[in-house]
Amino acid sequence: MEAAKCLNFTEAANNLKLSQPALSKQIASLEAEINVQLFLRMKKRVFLSEPGKVFLKGLKTISKDYEKLITDVNIANENATKTLTIGYLEDRSISPRCSEAISTLTEKYPDISVRVEQYKLRELLHKLEEKQVDICFTLEFDIDKYPNIAHKVMEKTKNYLAIPSNHPKADKQTLRLSDFTDETYITLSPDVSNDVVARLTESCSEAGFSPNLKFAPSLRTLALWVEAGLGISALDKGCFLYNNPRIKFLSLPEIHTMNSLIAWNKDHLTDLSAAFLNIVLSNGSSNEITTIKN
Repeated sequence: MEAAKCLNFTEAANNLKLSQPALSKQIASLEAEINVQLFLRMKKRVFLSEPGKVFLKGLKTISKDYEKLITDVNIANENATKTLTIGYLEDRSISPRCSEAISTLTEKYPDISVRVEQYKLRELLHKLEEKQVDICFTLEFDIDKYPNIAHKVMEKTKNYLAIPSNHPKADKQTLRLSDFTDETYITLSPDVSNDVVARLTESCSEAGFSPNLKFAPSLRTLALWVEAGLGISALDKGCFLYNNPRIKFLSLPEIHTMNSLIAWNKDHLTDLSAAFLNIVLSNGSSNEITTIKN
């Protein structure tokens, strides 16, 4: 383009801070590559050939498109670095620790934006793996199946047996899981999570029986089925049903606690994500975590 503008290889080479032979060699290589003579060389003068004029017109269009593309990429990059996308497990209440960390982060960086999105269990981990979510809050189910996902335990979460409040045994004292051997137990489908199914069957096995299982396609559906009286299930207090007066949460020794996690992709940790993790995991400590980003 510079050579076509100047129609003088020496002048064009000077403008490009190249030697004249180097520029001539590049143009000759280009002509050989596309098998078209772009310049007509007559003694000490240079002219654009007809194909050269067409090529120049196309290059100008490509150049404008490229400049626009670079601008769009820079805008996208700027927006991406200023947006923190937090993934949350479906139908769960935002924990105070998470909401407090978001408030602290937005006070410290007022120009950023924070998005909180809810997903099904497997979808949430997939979004994190595919770098479509920056940080996620989830339960420990299936997390070890994703080697690129790092995590820290937020807290141990107590599990309960969730039954309808009008259940005949709802008001009885000193209940055990074995008191519910004939019930239908609603759990996630193995296609969604083998861990959830395994934990429930393990608890029932400890109580001396094999449960009659009914599989739900998602945690949302599982909770709705329990609310509808279609069965009972093991749920923690983070579930939206916890404060539902129609559901009673029974504390039974065979229903074990589990870990609530914060997780991130080890290959996709931005400065903003690291700042958020430091706020969440420091838990008010003055010792800032500096190794997370590694």
